[in-house]
Amino acid sequence: MAMLQKALLLLDYAITNTDYGKITLTLEADAEQADKLAIRLSDTGTRMSAAELDNLRHPWLTVPSADRSQQNSGFALFLCHQLARNLGGELSISCKQDLGTHYQLTVTLPAITNSADEEDEKLRW
Repeated sequence: MAMLQKALLLLDYAITNTDYGKITLTLEADAEQADKLAIRLSDTGTRMSAAELDNLRHPWLTVPSADRSQQNSGFALFLCHQLARNLGGELSISCKQDLGTHYQLTVTLPAITNSADEEDEKLRW
């Protein structure tokens, strides 16, 4: 649950940093590795500045430049980066002129196994 809340932190960051464009959020399981989950966030609006990208590894180094409501923190990208590392994944952000900002959060999720008791559980009257 905490992982999805941090992904929503990236979504909130993108929404408050763009004045125009389309924001798309996709969740996909990795076809090659069943335990990997990729969360992709594409923001075709305002691209993130190179100085702002420094917050990924050094929190509060730069104030979010395009944050019109002054609610984003320079700590948001750092938190998402640390979460990805703790979950055996990574956060990558790419910014291109006229293409906006693209975030990709990849994490490793532990496999859930069903015990024999759960499989044989039946309703009793």
